[in-house]
Amino acid sequence: MIGVLDLLNATVSRDGDAELLYRIRWFLVNKIPVLIRSWSATAFASLNFEFVLSQALARHDMDFGSTTDFLDVRQEFLLACAMHGVIPEESIERLHGQPPARGSSSRLSKEGIIMSYGNDVHKFSSLLSGTERPDGNAVAFVHAVAHVSVI
Repeated sequence: MIGVLDLLNATVSRDGDAELLYRIRWFLVNKIPVLIRSWSATAFASLNFEFVLSQALARHDMDFGSTTDFLDVRQEFLLACAMHGVIPEESIERLHGQPPARGSSSRLSKEGIIMSYGNDVHKFSSLLSGTERPDGNAVAFVHAVAHVSVI
């Protein structure tokens, strides 16, 4: 997580390409919470992930300052962590320093996505667009796309 935040910081400080910034942000929101959740089921289970996140985010507060973009990224990331069960939703305000502008999204499942889209091949492009959203549900959309592709 710190490496992704470092990369985001370096890209911002160099006035990086908007597409690259979007990809880094997407990775932080869609992949890191899933990785942390998977670690919580291993030897890392005894870690207090709220504390770990607070330390990592505090380190990067100094780098980014309180820019609106970083606060938005931080909120998206914390909401995705809450959605994946890494932290309780109540801790978002403590870690973010202010109440979130919105509640966490619902965690979607591959099965739920497939049921809502059905096996309609014409909806495939909208199914693919779900993988691009930085809301923490990209993995479920990727699994649904893979399933529909096989059918």
